[in-house]
This record gives sequence, C-alpha cells and structure tokens, in this order.
Amino acid sequence: MNRRLLPLVFAFCCFAWLSCEQVCQAQLSAKPFEAASHASFKPRELAKLAVIVSADDKNPDVPLDEARFVEDMFVEALLQKGHVVVAKSDIKPALQGLDLSKFALNDSTAVAVGKLIDVPAVLVIKIGDFSTKQQMDRRKGFQVSMAHTTISARLVDAESGTLWWQGNSSLAEPIKVRGEQLVVLAKTAEKLCTAFPEKSSENLNQIDPKNIQKLALIMVDQAPSLVMFPRAIGNRGAKNDKLVKTPSDSDHRRLVEDKFGFLLADKGYSLVTKPDLEAVAKEKPFQQSGLTEENATEFGKILDVPAVMFVRMTEYDAEKQKNTGRSSHTFAVAAIGVRVISVETGQVLWCRARTEEQEIQGAVVDTAPLFNKVVKKIGDLFPDGKLAKQSPATSSQ
Repeated sequence: MNRRLLPLVFAFCCFAWLSCEQVCQAQLSAKPFEAASHASFKPRELAKLAVIVSADDKNPDVPLDEARFVEDMFVEALLQKGHVVVAKSDIKPALQGLDLSKFALNDSTAVAVGKLIDVPAVLVIKIGDFSTKQQMDRRKGFQVSMAHTTISARLVDAESGTLWWQGNSSLAEPIKVRGEQLVVLAKTAEKLCTAFPEKSSENLNQIDPKNIQKLALIMVDQAPSLVMFPRAIGNRGAKNDKLVKTPSDSDHRRLVEDKFGFLLADKGYSLVTKPDLEAVAKEKPFQQSGLTEENATEFGKILDVPAVMFVRMTEYDAEKQKNTGRSSHTFAVAAIGVRVISVETGQVLWCRARTEEQEIQGAVVDTAPLFNKVVKKIGDLFPDGKLAKQSPATSSQ
C-alpha cells in the first residue's frame, strides 16, 4: 500500500470507530418504551378506575414521595383524558385489609382490590429501577452520575382479571444532583401517561370556582428520607464542601405554604385560618393520623369547606458544581405535587405535579426563586376565583 495513503486510512478507521462507538452508546442509552391495549378494552365504557402505585418487588426502597409524585402525574393525566378516579379514602382500607406485606401487588391482588372497592378496573403502577450509577464519560475523562428509572403500568379488569392495557417505560440520563432522579422519573412516567387511552374529550381535571370559594390548605409532611437533604450523589472527588447550606426543611415548607396562600388569595379564594386548622387537628379523630387525604371528607365538613388543597413538597436538592473558571454556582432542583379533594365525595377534583431546575450563581444560595417558579407553574393553571364572582354584565365588558 502507498505510504502516502496510510494516514488517510488511519484517519478513516479512527472516524469509523468513533462513529460506531457513538451509535452503540446511543443504542445502549436508548431505553425501550412500549404500550398496548387488549382487543376487548373499551375506554369509553370504563365507568371509573382505581390507581395504585408501588415499588417493584425487586426494588422496595423507592421513596414514598417519589411514588406519590408519579401517582399525581397519572391522576392528572387520567382526569384530563376524561376518566373518573376512585377516591384514595376508598382504596386505603382495601389495601390494609389485604395486607400487602404478605402478598405481592400483582394482577390477582388488583382483582381483589377492585372487588373490595367495587370498581371495574385497577391501574397498577410499579416503579422498578430507581438508581444512580457511575459511568465513565469518555469526552470529559471522568465519571458522571447516571439516573436509571423504569416504570410499568397495568390496567386489570377487576371482574375477569384480563389485562386491558399495559405499558413499560425506562430512561437513563446524566444528573448533577441526587434530586434530578425525580426529574428523570417524571420523564419516564410522562410517556406512559401520554400513551394511556382517552375515555372522552371532556377534561375532568378542572374546577368550577363558583362551587369552591373557600379552601383548606394543608401542607403534607414528607417522608423521612427528605429530611436528610441535601446529599452528594457520589461524583468522583465529591467532598463535604459540595453540600450547600440552605434553609431547613421547615423553612422550605413554610415558604411553599405562604406562596400558595398568597396565590389563592390573589385569585379570589378564601382560606381556612391556621388556628381553625390547628383546632381541628387536635380533635380526637385526627390526633394520630393528622389531617390527611383519607380523612378529608371528615375534617372538611367540620371546617365547612367544599374542598381541601393538599400540597406536597416532594423534592428539594442543591449541590455546588465544580468550578470551571467562572464564579461559584449551585445546581438545585425542586418538585411539588398538589391535589384538591372534594369534601363531599373524597375524589380528586384537580391535580398537578411539576418540577423545576435552576443554576444559582454566587456563594449565597437563595432558594426562594426556585420555589417561586414551581408554585407559579402550578398556580397559573389553577382557575381564577375572581372571575366567578363577577356578574355577567361585568364579565362581558
């Protein structure tokens, strides 16, 4: 071979090798997604369904807050697709009666739950892989953290046990902080939510402000795992100085509660006062359980409100990033889920779950703008109560 051609051949081989490696890596990182319906499944004839989210039997350590966030996403999507979702207050006693610590949550137990609460179908959602693994980034020359998430969903006919619909979704993406795992999990769930069959074009995930002029606002306590934030996610060379000094959990909770309180007041809604909420929480039926979604119909009637808004701060994490020649900066992520429960029926009237990510410049970490963005995302979608108070003549102007 002509020696003059050797450099060209070598360059071509290197280019081909790199191209093949990139294609292979892309194929490995591209996780499968599939969804299919049984021929007998007729969404328009489905009167109502129950939603149950659990960790996979092989990975039982999925945090409760993450599971709740996925549940919020599915409930939001189902309502928007015209489905009626059974109240959580009806599902919980059935699950307690079955004692799922002894029996796995599968199609058979889904049939049992469906018969106990008298629903034609049960949507069982399982969070499988929810992990962070270190992988070598060849371009950067060091390891990066990759979040791996997998979710499966199965709609089971409670009468015959027929699998009416099923879907599987998995995803792997690099993350900067531990809290971004939830963002990846949300993307994984979103594919399944979009794929679930629509019942009708009627959007049930909406509220008529005329019927809800007063609300009780309840901040839901987080699972114990969240109290431990922030934590490093194990990047190469991670040290304690990567952790960020931020306000305490109670400060974040109070900030989010205040933001939603101001938002609802600005939209024309009246709120139950703190002393009234505290007085009801001290009553004997609620001393142990607290004010929860399961007993919303009970304490809501005592407070004389038509609906209760539950706000859950699902995730918050912040971590200093490696200095790349610019000023110090921190990457932070936050997630919030909101449900409005009917006091009359216990059913979800309105549901939203949103995340937000932000780079915060400087040594002082101000988390308020991050939470403001998440609250605004959700608040902008909540109906304006002031419009309902306007007379027809005024509103037509």
